[in-house]
Amino acid sequence: GYLEKPLLHGGLKFDFRVYVAVIGGSEEAPPAVYLCREGLARFCTEPYEAPSQKNMHKCMGHLTNYSLNKRSSLFEHSGETVEDVFSTSTQSSKRPLTVALKQIAEEHENFDPEVFYDKVASLL
Repeated sequence: GYLEKPLLHGGLKFDFRVYVAVIGGSEEAPPAVYLCREGLARFCTEPYEAPSQKNMHKCMGHLTNYSLNKRSSLFEHSGETVEDVFSTSTQSSKRPLTVALKQIAEEHENFDPEVFYDKVASLL
């Protein structure tokens, strides 16, 4: 379903790509599972507005798909240096998960990246 009140960063919807490595495993022993602390955050290129009949056609404010948003004139490419890519001042439409988590924590005082990782790990 559609979230009625999604968490936004800078007025934009976003999603996270979180990576997990599953190694080994057998009938006798479960596999080892490792959560990667780096991933990818993808942002819409248009500000979010609660869905209505008037704005549902504005998919770049509702869907984070790179295949859609890369066509937008508002799409922000990543920086050219490692320092630029990992800067918390980046506004790129695709950015490292660790950067996005820091930015969200700065904007939302009750958000804690460590609690986020703990909750994701509890799903594994």
